[in-house]
Amino acid sequence: MHHYSSRIERSCRRIGNGLAAWS
Repeated sequence: MHHYSSRIERSCRRIGNGLAAWS
């Protein structure tokens, strides 16, 4: 379960980084 959570966190971080680049 911990691995799954880590994967989601990584995806969320990637989305945030993309939004910052778009901004």
